[in-house]
Amino acid sequence: MTTNDVRTADDALAAYTRRARLIVGVLLVLLVLLWILGYGPNRTGCCSAPAPVAEVPAPVVAPAPAPTPSAPVVDCVALLKGVDVEFATGSAQLTDAGRASLDGAIACLGQGSYEVGGHTDNSGNAQINQSLSLARAQAARSYLVEKGVAAERLVAHGYGDTQPIASNATEVGRGQNRRIAFRAR
Repeated sequence: MTTNDVRTADDALAAYTRRARLIVGVLLVLLVLLWILGYGPNRTGCCSAPAPVAEVPAPVVAPAPAPTPSAPVVDCVALLKGVDVEFATGSAQLTDAGRASLDGAIACLGQGSYEVGGHTDNSGNAQINQSLSLARAQAARSYLVEKGVAAERLVAHGYGDTQPIASNATEVGRGQNRRIAFRAR
């Protein structure tokens, strides 16, 4: 081997060593950066075991309460349509049966706003029927307010004989037309 050959081999070895040191240095810098960014041992990054996942308990959903036998579910729309409020003949005086009918409607009047509409048959004078229908609607409203329904939820209106629901030609039809009707407003 000649001196040139030794120098070439030494130069090659030195160049190789410099490259190796450069690669090792770059790797060390990368490892430090990964450590700083949270990818070191016992962390959540690429080089560590995954962190244990805590089990999230399933949400507890309470079952809907079953209706109790003492509190039957009431269809308020049907109930309010079918309220048959009796008054003394020719007056706005509620009968006991009329008050009982209104007592049954109180639970349905607890929310919302309603019109209490008074209606008559076409017997007699139209102006008197109009006044009587309003007086009956006001009497029904006053009774409900006395029983705890908020006054601002109810408004009374008299319709007289202008909105019949049955024929006025028969006593049965006239009886159906003399009514108190509730309407959501």
